[in-house]
Amino acid sequence: MKVASFFFSLTGNTKKIARAISLGIERAGHAVEETLISEAGDRAVGDADVVGLGTPVHAWGLPLHLEDDLKRLPPLRDKPVFIFITYGHDPGNAMAHLWDAVTRRGGRILATFQQVCSDNHYHLRRYRINEGRPDEGDLARAEEFGLEIPGMVGALKSGDLRPVRPRVDPNLLELSRRMSTGWANRELMAKKRYHPELCERCGQCEEICPVGAAYFEPMPGCGPGCTGCTGCAMICPSGAIDIPSNTAFEFWMRTVLRGHYSPDLWKRGPGDE
Repeated sequence: MKVASFFFSLTGNTKKIARAISLGIERAGHAVEETLISEAGDRAVGDADVVGLGTPVHAWGLPLHLEDDLKRLPPLRDKPVFIFITYGHDPGNAMAHLWDAVTRRGGRILATFQQVCSDNHYHLRRYRINEGRPDEGDLARAEEFGLEIPGMVGALKSGDLRPVRPRVDPNLLELSRRMSTGWANRELMAKKRYHPELCERCGQCEEICPVGAAYFEPMPGCGPGCTGCTGCAMICPSGAIDIPSNTAFEFWMRTVLRGHYSPDLWKRGPGDE
C-alpha cells in the first residue's frame, strides 16, 4: 500500500504530527510520501492507494489560502483519505470543513485525528497556551494512529468502518468567516508596523508566508494578498515586523474568546508574564 500524505504547516507543529503518523504507517510496512498540499499533483495523488491531508486550525476553520489549495487538489476518485488537524485552543469547525473539502474532491473519509498544540498566534502566544505541545506522548499517539491506518482501509472497504462527520458549531461559523476574510485585521488589530533598521535580511518572513505576500527587499513589508496569519511577525528574529495590539483586540480576546480559555489564564492581563 502506498500512502501520500499532504499537509500545510506554518510553525512546524502540523509537520511534526504528519511525520509521526507517517512513522506509524511505515512501522506497519507501507511506504509514505510526504509533501505540501500546495504541491499535490496528479501523479502523487493518482499513484497513492491512500491519501492523508493535514492542516492547522486558523480562526476556528481552515487557513484562508488552504481553501483555494484544496479546490485545486486533483480528483481523489473514491480513494480512502485520513484527515488530521492541529489547534492551539479550539478546533472549531476545521475538521468538518476539511471533511467536506475531501468529499467534494471525491474522496472517502477513512479516519480523523486532531492534536492540541502550543498556540503560536502572534498575540496569543504570550499566554503560553499548551506550551510544549505536541510533546513525546502526543507524537506517540499520532504514530499509533498511523499504525492503525492499514487495518482501517480494509474495514472501510468491507463496510465495517463508517466514519461520522463532525458536527458544525453554528455559533462559530460567522465569526470564523469574518476572521478568515480579514475582518479581524481591519477591526481588531492595528496594522503591521515595519522597522527597516532592525531587518537582518534573513528572508524568514518570505519563507514562512503561505501566500507569498511578505517580502524584505528593499525593506520589510507585506502585499495585498496577506491573509492575516501573523506568521511573518512570529518568525522575525529581530522584531522588524510588529503587530501591535489595540484596545479593541484586547476587548475581543477577553469577551469572544473568554470561554475558550481556562479561568486562571484570564487573571493575567495582556503583556503580563
